Amino acid sequence: MPEARKKILCIEDDRETAKLIANELSERGFYALIAYDARVGLAAILKRIPDLVLCDVGLPEMSGFELLATVSAATGRSNRIPFIFLTGWTGREHELHGRSLGADDYINKPIDFDILDEIIRARLVRGVVRHEMALKAPPLPRGATRRALSKLPKRGVEEQIVELIDAPTVDLHLEQAHAMADSGEGEALLKVAPHPITKS
Repeated sequence: MPEARKKILCIEDDRETAKLIANELSERGFYALIAYDARVGLAAILKRIPDLVLCDVGLPEMSGFELLATVSAATGRSNRIPFIFLTGWTGREHELHGRSLGADDYINKPIDFDILDEIIRARLVRGVVRHEMALKAPPLPRGATRRALSKLPKRGVEEQIVELIDAPTVDLHLEQAHAMADSGEGEALLKVAPHPITKS
């Protein structure tokens, strides 16, 4: 049986950059998932949807640094999915801060996709044991995801997600995405879609 394609979640608020990354990852054999919003990205991580996370630092409302700190506080570093910052925030102090929070790597834009591909594959191999431990760990207490999300600022726009890169588009509310993840149907490209729910 062929090995399942690894799911890479890219949390990036710039839509053109996010689509470029998603397309490159898809061409290189990964399932590319996008969250344009830290809240949606956090929900996906806490539900253990992705195998690895690529995250911008300069996200609106909640920085990538704050997101990683929230994830580590909720799950513990040893149970965490491999997490890589992919950002335009250059500078030694930013990289040191990201690594001090437990980031597995810190990559500056513009992106060299050949190097990124090698880093992702290396981190996936090194993260296998950690990820397997996370999957065997007891689930987070009921309501833990909701509590973590409730600490974030409220948004005026509803979070509606999910667009499949290799399948027809499906949009749904965050709570429906949680149910999909729980039922094993969450192999999707996560995105924020600030429009009414539609199915096509």
